[in-house]
Amino acid sequence: MMLFWVTAAVFLIIAVLFILLPIPRLNRRLNEASQQQQAEQVARYQQQLAELDSAHADGQLDSLDYEEQKNALGKRLLADYQQVKSTRLSTITWLAGGSLPVAAIGLYLLLGGSQQLAFTQELKAIDWDNASGKELVNSLETLAADYPNQPQVHYLLARTYMAMNQLGKAEQAFTVLKVQAPDDPSVIAQLAQVKYLRQNNKITQEVTTLAQQALTIQPNQPTALGIMGIAAFESGDYQQAIHYWQQVLATRPDHATATALQQGIAKAQQLASTESAPSKPQEADKPASKQVDGEKLADAEISVLVELDETLLQQLPKQAKVYVLAKHASMRMPVAVVPLQISELPALVKLNDSKVMIAGNKLSQYQMVDVIAKISISGDATQSDYVVSKQNIKVNHKGVVRLAISKSSS
Repeated sequence: MMLFWVTAAVFLIIAVLFILLPIPRLNRRLNEASQQQQAEQVARYQQQLAELDSAHADGQLDSLDYEEQKNALGKRLLADYQQVKSTRLSTITWLAGGSLPVAAIGLYLLLGGSQQLAFTQELKAIDWDNASGKELVNSLETLAADYPNQPQVHYLLARTYMAMNQLGKAEQAFTVLKVQAPDDPSVIAQLAQVKYLRQNNKITQEVTTLAQQALTIQPNQPTALGIMGIAAFESGDYQQAIHYWQQVLATRPDHATATALQQGIAKAQQLASTESAPSKPQEADKPASKQVDGEKLADAEISVLVELDETLLQQLPKQAKVYVLAKHASMRMPVAVVPLQISELPALVKLNDSKVMIAGNKLSQYQMVDVIAKISISGDATQSDYVVSKQNIKVNHKGVVRLAISKSSS
């Protein structure tokens, strides 16, 4: 396909030169002036593209914004060429006026602009607001197959996989993206994040290596800082964990995980002060069932049976997701969560420390939590269409907590 476009563009340029030869000197001068203007436009385009590359390298633009602005620059270049055409007023230069835009388009095709424009149009054609999660994935997978060298589509696909909790596919997409953008700190950090999530929220050597690589390129990369904070917390280095997480809040106070980071910092400060404070003999005799700061219930696990009304099951779309979670009244975010598909119900799940949302904020650090099951038709964990819950369940509850979701749960 590329050979075709290159050949076509070469013939177009030859044809343009053949047409221009008989045109009077005045027309040639007008043509030269137009070409000069176009050269200036290309120079401006290259300068703006260099500025975009610099902003992306410095971490001021993430990969998605970078690709969108790069696409916009390409379309603006083509529009500028068309503007040159419309400003030619001489009626005797109609041949030149018609040939120069053809040459511009030929040059644009040579630069790969036609494929970029087609990709942008197909991307915009996706119904982001109304499409189901499965439809979005199908559309993005098709785009990724048609345009395998477009980093933007792999980024969107990876993020969509993560939103749908398809972590294996998300890891594959980020791995492809890392090959295409090996020095992009955001891509490297998010690959580390998805590997961490796939390991049931466990820090591995591979995860920390990727996070450190991202920080070498961009020292304030928020996702990488968050991961290194988790690694420090789990190793008992609470002061270092606080340092990493505070860097995220200092550079990105509006970050999506700001609340979770603040809670993590508070917990790390609490544990750090507990370690540095002299032990109190009278507390050593307290039974484990009466929890104190820093103490954990070793058998903290809640078994939850989630059931769904058969009538409601028939009405719900297949992409709807179920989230079973434990939440403490003092926190906005869940302590532990297990995602399910509608097709998996009824299901018996176990909420324990391996299912926690935030490192260091474990189920075993609480005495009682609320147990909740909710359905999100869109698959978005932040949205709830049906919710059922039971309050004040002991974290070492020996029985099974039954949650039945019905139409009345909406």
